[in-house]
Amino acid sequence: MSEPTDLLEVAFNDLREAVMPYAKLPGVDAARTTVRRRRRVRYGVAAVALVVVPLVAYAVFRSPNPVAAPITPATNLFPTPTAAPEPAALQALGTQSAPGWMTSGVVDVPDFGDPGCPSGQVRFINGTWRASAAATGFTPSVVIGDVVVGDVNGDGGEDLLVLFRCVARGDQARPLSQVAAYTLPPGTAGSLLGQVVRGNPVEDVSFPQVQPDKSVRVTISTNAAKLWETYRWNGQRFAQSSLPDLLPTPLPTNLNLTVTPTVAPGVLTSLAVTVHNGGTLKGDYLMVTLRSRAPMVLSGVRMTVPPPTACATPSGCQWDMAFEAVAPGQSATAQFNVLFTGSGNNTGAVDVKVVGWIRGIGDQPNADSTNAVTVPLGP
Repeated sequence: MSEPTDLLEVAFNDLREAVMPYAKLPGVDAARTTVRRRRRVRYGVAAVALVVVPLVAYAVFRSPNPVAAPITPATNLFPTPTAAPEPAALQALGTQSAPGWMTSGVVDVPDFGDPGCPSGQVRFINGTWRASAAATGFTPSVVIGDVVVGDVNGDGGEDLLVLFRCVARGDQARPLSQVAAYTLPPGTAGSLLGQVVRGNPVEDVSFPQVQPDKSVRVTISTNAAKLWETYRWNGQRFAQSSLPDLLPTPLPTNLNLTVTPTVAPGVLTSLAVTVHNGGTLKGDYLMVTLRSRAPMVLSGVRMTVPPPTACATPSGCQWDMAFEAVAPGQSATAQFNVLFTGSGNNTGAVDVKVVGWIRGIGDQPNADSTNAVTVPLGP
């Protein structure tokens, strides 16, 4: 291929031969000066053209429809770290609480039917009565359980249904139970209206409910069955008003329990209790039970823990806490602090269990045993 200089020289000579016959030159020197100036100008223009034109042509053939290149956003080389999300918390179940004159005052308690349980004027402190320790080291106790407000005597005023449970001796298979009704005069402490029903060593009374017709329905549980019994105030006492009804059998749940010590096991330990609902159903609420075979104090993190029961029995202290139900496929966690108060390092273990509950019926069976865990916390 010829060099660019040769091509320019040929083009310029052809142009000169075509133009010179028509040009009137003032002189030889002037003509030579003019030719040299024009040669330099045309040589520069042609050289620029030879450089620019191939570049433009290359760009056109490379991109027939050229577009502007996108501007890449600036990348943050130092992003702010994102904290791990907090686990969902088990929400304590909002329930009707007993008035102050009952939980911390003198209450007229009907007879439990056992001389080891108190009756008459009984002083409660924080919802619990405790007797002096017996020679065996056992301490009888009475606790206030469920409390329900409603009109049960038809006078238009509010009344109070109260569930009491009594542990009279260490060998009791279950606490003795009864439901009593109290009037609620405005601005004053209530007075005993009457005993609705009491259980016996093989029969437990629970879940008092005020029905729309002002009758009282309770759940009676035995080893053989669970029944609804209905009672009505007749002006002098409560009497059973209909035959017992057999409770429907609740469907099983698929609750899974995980208990993780968040502080090294020892005399003082923190526990994270996580409930996962692996099924498709949920009950009305959950009941989480913690039981210790060694003396201990249990406190909740951002929640109030009820007083324990059955501390002087062979099964040890027991705490029963109601929480909102967990939706299918979801998990929720509650935090507890455990302080063992026994001598030496005898911290033992803590049994934890969760069950679903149906109001007025009781606990739901679980599909397997993953709803109970024993946590060893010491020798």
